Amino acid sequence: LSDKTMRTTCNCSLFNGCAQNVMEIPSGTRCWCSGRDSAMKLRCKVIASKRDKAQKYTYYVHYDGVDRRMDQWVNRSLISFENKDESKPERVERERFELQADEESAQSEESDGFIKNISRIVIGSYEMECWYFSPLPREFWNNGTVFFCEFCLSYFIHENELDRHQQRCLLYHPPGNEIYRSSEQNCTISVFEIDGEKEIIYTQNLCYMAKLFLDHKTVHFDTQCFLFYILCTIDETGCHFVGYFSKEKKSEENYNLACILTLPVHQKIGVGRFLISLSYELSKMENKIGSPEKPLSDLGQMSYDKYHAQMIVKYLMDLNDGSVISVYELSKILFFSEEDIVKALLKYEIHIPRPSSCEDFLAISEKFYRKLFPEPRRDPHSLSIRPCIREFLHWTPYNYDQRNCVDK
Repeated sequence: LSDKTMRTTCNCSLFNGCAQNVMEIPSGTRCWCSGRDSAMKLRCKVIASKRDKAQKYTYYVHYDGVDRRMDQWVNRSLISFENKDESKPERVERERFELQADEESAQSEESDGFIKNISRIVIGSYEMECWYFSPLPREFWNNGTVFFCEFCLSYFIHENELDRHQQRCLLYHPPGNEIYRSSEQNCTISVFEIDGEKEIIYTQNLCYMAKLFLDHKTVHFDTQCFLFYILCTIDETGCHFVGYFSKEKKSEENYNLACILTLPVHQKIGVGRFLISLSYELSKMENKIGSPEKPLSDLGQMSYDKYHAQMIVKYLMDLNDGSVISVYELSKILFFSEEDIVKALLKYEIHIPRPSSCEDFLAISEKFYRKLFPEPRRDPHSLSIRPCIREFLHWTPYNYDQRNCVDK
């Protein structure tokens, strides 16, 4: 039963009647459980179990078809083996355990082991729930909350440790060169470029924190061959971390971005769009067509697809009706890869093939135009950040020296 390549299906009469919560549900069991934000039962898989102080079991579950950031520990009372929300409930087979080869389990064996080990973090004035596993030192695991210094990103188990640290911390901004500053709606933003070789501790701390919110990409803890671009909001107390992206100093595949993160509390104000636009402005100054390293997270992919489509539509709308332009030409103008351009055109139904011609034409429906360009927010008190504006960017391309960079 412990073999992660096998699926365990339980007899509902065996577990649903366990009012005393004595019998443990084995890992790998398929069952139903209430979702995070809904009382509706969702199909899920038990990943692990543990006993609380009262010797009752709680279970770590992954919901089918849902991103792993929604995985959670649940009480036994929330788990069942039939779906009462359906008009025709799906019941499990009557055998005590039916073992079946589970291809999905085999593919996710590694991820099943990475159970979320930190519940939440505190950074600055914000507290936020974590999404994924991060390889922080083991003494930080299962302690509930980790406290980060928002300036140097040192991390602590107890809040009083952070308080003592902040009395001695000399940093009020990321330890790098400021390359961008602009006044936005209700805030001033700044971007600092940090060399991972010169600021090893800071960038490794950054990777530990980022991994709590990134799943589909390997966060690089060997930071020497990477540059990091840290976005902050500025006030009289210092520069406050909002998000970042990293890029290799020398990418053989011409990737202009390795990892990108917006802290959850700062989403929906244009941070992701700004960071993506900044990465392409840097590509233009390097005179290199760029593309993000794959795979992207689900949120990252959505942000990129929308940004690519917006920029393509804006450019095409400035052309005369009947103008002819190739994907290759668009790539040279916008500095997007041809693959990214085609993907955006297809996703937003801008690309319409002509069966009787070797040429296709481009059009966009009113529905998708509104989806790409929603009405701007009217709340004058909310924060809003525009895409990167070239005139505010003061940057020189990195002078690549690969002598200290290890081939990956």
